[in-house]
Amino acid sequence: MFKKLIIALDFDNAQQAWHLINQLDPALCALKIGSEMFTRLGVDFVTQLVRQQFFIFLDLKFHDIP
Repeated sequence: MFKKLIIALDFDNAQQAWHLINQLDPALCALKIGSEMFTRLGVDFVTQLVRQQFFIFLDLKFHDIP
């Protein structure tokens, strides 16, 4: 299902991210995880979000502007 609202998770640690995530409804929004957060928290973090029914947009570009 297409979500009109995508929330960017640009936090320094998982605790800060979970503070926001626990207030969100996966039926109403998707989550964007950037390369820095993905590198820091890994696949297990993303798997936890998917298990909670969130649609995940992984923004893993490491070099997009020359």
